[in-house]
Amino acid sequence: MKQSQQAHEAQLNHLRIITGDRGDGRYLDVRWRAPGAPMRRRFIPAGATDDAATLISTLATEHDVYIGVALRDSNQHGGRNAIARSHLAWVESDDIRTSARLAAFKHPPTLIIASGTPGHLQLYWTLRHTHPLAEVEAANRRLAAALAGDPACSDGARILRAPGTLNHKHRPPRPVTLLDLTEGHQPTLTELLHGLGADPEPGRHAPSRTVSPRTPGGIEELLLSIPARDYVLALTGRAAGRDGKVKCPFHHDTSPSMQLYMDGGFYCFGSTCRRGGSIFDFAGHLWGLTPKGAGFLQIRLRLSERFTTPSHDTDQGRNAGRTVRPDGRLDALTGISYDRDEHPTAHVRVERTRQAKQPGAPGLVKPDAARRRRRPLPGPGLTSPAGPLRAGRTQPRPKETT
Repeated sequence: MKQSQQAHEAQLNHLRIITGDRGDGRYLDVRWRAPGAPMRRRFIPAGATDDAATLISTLATEHDVYIGVALRDSNQHGGRNAIARSHLAWVESDDIRTSARLAAFKHPPTLIIASGTPGHLQLYWTLRHTHPLAEVEAANRRLAAALAGDPACSDGARILRAPGTLNHKHRPPRPVTLLDLTEGHQPTLTELLHGLGADPEPGRHAPSRTVSPRTPGGIEELLLSIPARDYVLALTGRAAGRDGKVKCPFHHDTSPSMQLYMDGGFYCFGSTCRRGGSIFDFAGHLWGLTPKGAGFLQIRLRLSERFTTPSHDTDQGRNAGRTVRPDGRLDALTGISYDRDEHPTAHVRVERTRQAKQPGAPGLVKPDAARRRRRPLPGPGLTSPAGPLRAGRTQPRPKETT
């Protein structure tokens, strides 16, 4: 009983630091997964930390449990576009040099969490003010470089293990432990970064904005919105299993060790790999390009040529090759619509015409008939492993690996 109470107290302290006094209508992103099962999630209002701690405690014995470090502005999705700002900076590390460097660092972390694997740490700093997400991500990269952290874990949509739970990657599972809690010291972002090196990847992410392929940076946001399982299939021909895992293309992988996330991120848990990030990082590794500077521009150009569709000024051209999601949003890239749980489903391609057609007229597909058909192509610009696919052809649903 005492151990359970300590775990619950650690969870409440962790949640209190994540929410701070700045919840103001935002949400905690709680995710969990049983070994070999797909990831699940629940959004909980930032003010309901007791409810979140109770859920985490209930799940902990049989699931790996994670929490989004930054609060989400929406309870519809947990990707980077759902986060405008954060009052936290963070580093995740699996490097034994981190402890020594941290001891010499001027600003102690607010939280230090051991993630269950020896030597793996999660570090959180509470900042005096909130900052736009792009500034926080840049700060995370500088902190990671200074403290031997993992630069792939600096992204704003990062989820990390919750203390008071178990790490089920090990047998038997190992506890995720809150090692230290230091409150009262809240540096400004300038104070925290004083004396650190420059951002190793400047411009990696543009500030969040309204997505439009016609605005500067709009194409980047559109590419970042593609679920990882879709771009990995398109670029490598490898289909993810039901658990969202695929064999890593970057090292010899005998069993699937790369996890693909619906928010567009990926991460390889292979001990010799540990690569992760966004579609730009994946393509960079695949093509041997560095996702910064001139390399980033080349990656962006090749991805946009691969995934985007032409845009015209006519009503029909403006929507040709796009699909409508249940929330009414047009997906201009993948041609795949999504249900409420963000899983790919069969869809009917949208073609707006100036003359309304009557039900049953040529060119319209009844929903029931569409569901009985084989899955349509992902859309213009995508290719199969065997080569380019012509518009109008269909292909069988890829077999999912186990």
